[in-house]
Amino acid sequence: MKNIIILFLLIFSVNSFSQEAGSIKGRLIDKENYNQPLAFANVYDNVNEQIVYSDIDGLYTFEELTPGEYKLTYSFVGYQSVTKTVMVESGKTSEININFEAAKPIFKKVVSVEPEVQDNTTVLLE
Repeated sequence: MKNIIILFLLIFSVNSFSQEAGSIKGRLIDKENYNQPLAFANVYDNVNEQIVYSDIDGLYTFEELTPGEYKLTYSFVGYQSVTKTVMVESGKTSEININFEAAKPIFKKVVSVEPEVQDNTTVLLE
């Protein structure tokens, strides 16, 4: 009976360690600026609640991910945020490249208000 339990534990431990981690990498591009790399943009992993930032070349990487489905949100000030669902497979790297577009203006109308003009009368106090 002991041998059966030990054999079961060995088989279970080998199966649990045989699943390799995967990764996600990609490049973030500024579509509004002649397809230049977008440095220091946020890439948020909604599943593990982790954030990474793109480097000076617009590159980012999530490593040592458990195989499965991940939801990533890409964002940068002044640009439209993008959310993508990515499948990570055991021992493989998923590559997701994003072309950022400028955010649409929030304001539709600008109102200019002139300040109230004050009386320029001088008063002499004794």
